Amino acid sequence: MKNSHTQFTTSDLVDTCLYSEDGDASPAPGEAPFTVDEKYVIHSTLGQGGSGLVFYATDTVLSRKVAIKFLVHNSPEYLPLLKAEATTQAAIEHKYVCPIYEVNEVNGSIYLVMQYADGALFGKLVKSLSVEQILLLVAKVATGLHAAHQKGVVHRDVKPNNILVVRSDAEGYEPLLIDFGLAFNSRDVAEGIIKGGTPRFMAPEQAKASTLTIDSRADIFSLGATLYYALVGVVPPLVVPGEVTNFNDEQGRWQALPLDVKAIIQHCMAFDSDKRYPSARVLSEDIHAVLNGEPISIKGQLSYYLLTKLKKHRWLTLAAALVVLTVIGAYIKHNYEAVQQGIREQALVAFTDEVKSLEYDAQLTYMSPRHNIEQKKQEWLRVADKIMRESESLGPITQGAAHFAIGRIHYTLQDFNNAIFHLKKAQALHSDPQVGYYLALSLGAEYQHQLRKAQNIKNPAAKASKIDALDNAFKLPAMALLTDTESISPLNSYAKALLTFYSGETAKALTLLSSASDLPPWFYQDEVLLGDIMLNSVDAQIEAGKNIAELQQDVLTAKQAYLQAGKLVPSDQTVQLKRIELELLLARSAIKGGELPSDDHRQAIWAKFDEIAAIDQTKVEPLQLFSHYARIIGSLEHDIGGNPKLWFARALDKLTQASKMDEHNSHNWLALAQLYTEIIQDNIRHDLNVDKEFILARQAFAKVPSVDQDYFYFNELASLIRQQANYDNAQGKDAAAAYQQAVALYLEANRRFPQHSGSLINAASTLNVMSLKFTSEARLPVLDRALNIIESVLRTEPSNFVANYYKSFFLINLVKIDLILGRFIHEKIEVARLQIEKTKLINDQHPYLLDLELQLETRVVLADFTNTREWQAEFDQLILKREQLLQQFPGNQLLIRNFVGFVATIIGIRKMLGLETTGDLIKLRSILESQPSFYSSSVFLVLFQALTHWDDFSADWQQMNQALGDAMQHDETYRWTKTIVMAHMIQNEADRQRVEHQLAENVDLLPAVRQLFLQWLDNSADKHYKLK
Repeated sequence: MKNSHTQFTTSDLVDTCLYSEDGDASPAPGEAPFTVDEKYVIHSTLGQGGSGLVFYATDTVLSRKVAIKFLVHNSPEYLPLLKAEATTQAAIEHKYVCPIYEVNEVNGSIYLVMQYADGALFGKLVKSLSVEQILLLVAKVATGLHAAHQKGVVHRDVKPNNILVVRSDAEGYEPLLIDFGLAFNSRDVAEGIIKGGTPRFMAPEQAKASTLTIDSRADIFSLGATLYYALVGVVPPLVVPGEVTNFNDEQGRWQALPLDVKAIIQHCMAFDSDKRYPSARVLSEDIHAVLNGEPISIKGQLSYYLLTKLKKHRWLTLAAALVVLTVIGAYIKHNYEAVQQGIREQALVAFTDEVKSLEYDAQLTYMSPRHNIEQKKQEWLRVADKIMRESESLGPITQGAAHFAIGRIHYTLQDFNNAIFHLKKAQALHSDPQVGYYLALSLGAEYQHQLRKAQNIKNPAAKASKIDALDNAFKLPAMALLTDTESISPLNSYAKALLTFYSGETAKALTLLSSASDLPPWFYQDEVLLGDIMLNSVDAQIEAGKNIAELQQDVLTAKQAYLQAGKLVPSDQTVQLKRIELELLLARSAIKGGELPSDDHRQAIWAKFDEIAAIDQTKVEPLQLFSHYARIIGSLEHDIGGNPKLWFARALDKLTQASKMDEHNSHNWLALAQLYTEIIQDNIRHDLNVDKEFILARQAFAKVPSVDQDYFYFNELASLIRQQANYDNAQGKDAAAAYQQAVALYLEANRRFPQHSGSLINAASTLNVMSLKFTSEARLPVLDRALNIIESVLRTEPSNFVANYYKSFFLINLVKIDLILGRFIHEKIEVARLQIEKTKLINDQHPYLLDLELQLETRVVLADFTNTREWQAEFDQLILKREQLLQQFPGNQLLIRNFVGFVATIIGIRKMLGLETTGDLIKLRSILESQPSFYSSSVFLVLFQALTHWDDFSADWQQMNQALGDAMQHDETYRWTKTIVMAHMIQNEADRQRVEHQLAENVDLLPAVRQLFLQWLDNSADKHYKLK
């Protein structure tokens, strides 16, 4: 104990709180700012408070010392504050609240006459007080505060320098709560009450809220902060929502405080006012309990039994233990272990009772009509916090039971990640087999949750990689645990069905569910499991190539199961989202040829967001799921040439909210990056600038933590960089470095997960695209590198269709380059033909492969044309075959583009040779008009006009040239169209040279066709220009 006879100095009497000095200068010590009643003699200034100056004076009539408080700013608008203080403080009669004797007004100015106390401010005195003295003083202040609160008065500025400490011979130190300048009556709040308080001492709600939302618990926060300052000696920590408050100090004083004292302070300073003491009286009682060695109210009965009672009687316990050690020492160890086991059992019973009560409460909550359950969730989390605090106070012997209980709570909350964390801890510390059962349920639930996200991944290789990882992380451990705990599970048939489902025995799992007889009527997880089984089955069959129309019965079964579960638990948000997961699958299936959901249906699904999200607005899953649904619908709109902007905007809105709610969630950032990628594709289609979107997409990728930068991450990032390179290339910029970066990222993706070759194929494809801008000679080494990458894939996956397709593709391109360079190609044609035949053994109906086969035939015919420069009848056969291929795969964009390009080339050759083209032009017009996106394109529109008016040199070629623009100068179709238009506009030799330069720039043009074009220019020169 420190010396209780502390000497106070004059400096101790000065209030050091900050005060605005915008008004008149403060008066000199001893000089009052205005005239007072003549019975008062002012001696000196005592200090400056939150709302005025305080002077030491004598009441000459009653011969007593008094303190007189004046308003510093002698201005009318401040007078209500002083009046409010006088009214509120005068209404409180308590020995620990400074009493007011008089309220006087002189010439429009007000002053208070109060008790004078010869003491020191608590903030100045704390260093000389012991922990016990500080606790006792704060407990007394709490009783004074309680008296104020009983009158409806909230102080709003409780802090060390608003507590005056005086010395009493009878009771030692006594506190007086002073300066009610910011107080208000919560029962009768007046207009104009100003915000105020002292930073770090005022409650979070006080810092930003109106007085209407502040109650007595704000003062409890401030008194807790005051206690922290007094005991630790530093300014209290900042309390922030969603973050664990760090109470530690550099000197280690906080760490040295008794656990119960720390618990009291933390309880007072909780961010949420609902988590603080309900009254200052209870706070005072808890402080007295600590001083008396009794249990505090915020801890449970186990704490009382083990901590308080044994601790309070520690000397008696020690003495008894010494006697026992002397008499029967050998028995002590056995008895100690028995006591420890008893403690564990008591803890398990107590924790289990609390969890069972919570689980019952949760069941009723979920079964209630749809409503917001956030407050209930906070209550359940407080139970988890309470169990953890009790376990910490009891020591390691109860931690296993505590983690088991908390894991079950998080499972009930459907926070499966935290459930898994605590249950794994419990499994290591606790032998109860029930731990394994609940851990299996949690692993399985998280597996299903993550699986739904993985099944939305577009890239097949990336999807397979993700599902494999999920199997290893969640499904396989869940299966092992269910096998071990099946016999002791409380709902045996459900556990068996779950295990059978995870084992891949879908039919058996359905049979077990349909014949289950041990499931209570309120149990709904079996309906959810039935829906999940059917949903997974539908997804797998769609992946295998089935049309959604063939699976309507399975879809209906899943829908009815989810609806039934949703009716049982309308306030279970996870269950309500299951129906949306099914709708997402149906929307995804539309991409593979199914029927696009009607606009009314899509709008109805979207309308469910608000009602589902309202159940629990703290969870990010509704935002993620609905954003993905909107993104899928937007993609479908994009694919059919519709307007996806509304749906993309909806997806962006929800994902942006999700990212703000959980800034460390990799899924959010990856989804955001993918969404920007699709927005970029749509904007490019509409000739909009996308520089901003590329930046935003890259920023989203950069937010993904390095630990989550896996195969999928690098593959997607590489695809974005490639897309930007394509865009820059189309704008006439040098994109070679970007293409190289994309290739490097694809290779890094494969390094992260070598088992999946998708990124290698992407790398090879990117090399081909990069080479298109090169000369024919320069393309050869790039294509050889791409071919080598494809060969590396085929060495381990000889039946990989995509890799075989690309090998065929590269071989045909090498044939084309040799044809352009005038080299012998027959041997390479044969190699390419054999590769196509090999690929057709894997899949002989893929439109892209059949298109490649026609391209190879075209190369053969063009080789003959190159050698003879005579028209070949085989061209007509090739046009017919392309028409037939289009009829087989109507609407295929690649086939349409290649058909248009081929027919346009043939028309040009026939025009130059003076042959008939009417039939070809009719075919070209027909296909263009059947495809609005092609017909509306300036390039294809001008191409058709140019071919139609080829022989009409009086046509408006200048207008065609303007319509063509220069946005796609690196596109093959554009270059051919530009050459035709420029040739019809020649007016002089310089124009002729520009046309020849344009011909040379078209690296894909066969030398024979280039020479034929030049001959046509010479033969038709007299028709359209005269050399000057």
